[in-house]
Amino acid sequence: MKTKEYVLGFIFDPTGERVVLQQKQRPDWQRNKWNGIGGHIEDREPPGLAMVRECEEETGLLIPVEQWSGVCELRGEGFCVYVYATYSDQYADFENGEDKELMREFVPNELPAAVIPNLRWMIPMALSMTRGESAKSFVVNEIR
Repeated sequence: MKTKEYVLGFIFDPTGERVVLQQKQRPDWQRNKWNGIGGHIEDREPPGLAMVRECEEETGLLIPVEQWSGVCELRGEGFCVYVYATYSDQYADFENGEDKELMREFVPNELPAAVIPNLRWMIPMALSMTRGESAKSFVVNEIR
């Protein structure tokens, strides 16, 4: 079975006091739940460039690949999610994004009840990293 690959990104305000989340409508298991920005990696697309593309498509923000820090890889049966974080002055400017009406900013330690559960540890982990630092080798394996 081919592993499906995805990217997931957190856009923080410059102080790290706010994070942008998106209320997802698909796939069905995420419907009406809050998650970071992201989606499928296209065929042979590097994960960092997929993060740039997904961010621009969903928010209208063009954040260059060098401004995204790698947080971790989340692996499970048949999937891999590359998790990224960035800090941006334009973090809440969703005027051109296709999903702008579904974007909100939250205080990281006051996430809504309807949030993807893994975000409760991924967001603090991203905030704990030094700005601009990427994890050198950090893979989380999902156990069922």
